[in-house]
Amino acid sequence: HEDNNYECDLESMQKGLILSRQYLEEFI
Repeated sequence: HEDNNYECDLESMQKGLILSRQYLEEFI
């Protein structure tokens, strides 16, 4: 279960980075 949670965290981090990147591109 710990491995699954870790993977979920990685996915959420990747999604967050993508959203942040899109936000920065729109902001610039």
